[in-house]
Amino acid sequence: MNLLPTTGKVFIRKEPTDMRWGIDRLFWEVKRSFGADPYAGSLFLFYSRTKNRVKILHWDRGGFVLYYKRLERGRFRIPVDGSLTQLDSVELSMLLSGIDVREVKRPRLWSPAEPAAPR
Repeated sequence: MNLLPTTGKVFIRKEPTDMRWGIDRLFWEVKRSFGADPYAGSLFLFYSRTKNRVKILHWDRGGFVLYYKRLERGRFRIPVDGSLTQLDSVELSMLLSGIDVREVKRPRLWSPAEPAAPR
């Protein structure tokens, strides 16, 4: 069962985060680290130093939601090497399932050609 929104952007904080932080501290960190509007509907992912815990802050219809996941074994493969600091919902789902999203090869998406101008 996936309770995370499937639309919107997912931003990853580049540095580890103190997992004792709650909604209010994470709210201010979104403004400071991301320079983003916490109310815009995006998801903001924070991870622990050991990368076995993540928190995701999200604004949802009148209130903030804080998702928290702790792995009992293993670590999340957080792409914080500078190559990827933004995910889509599919990549987030893979990351939370333990998949290294940097290693996933996606096919190029098809898009229709520009229609020809009328003569």
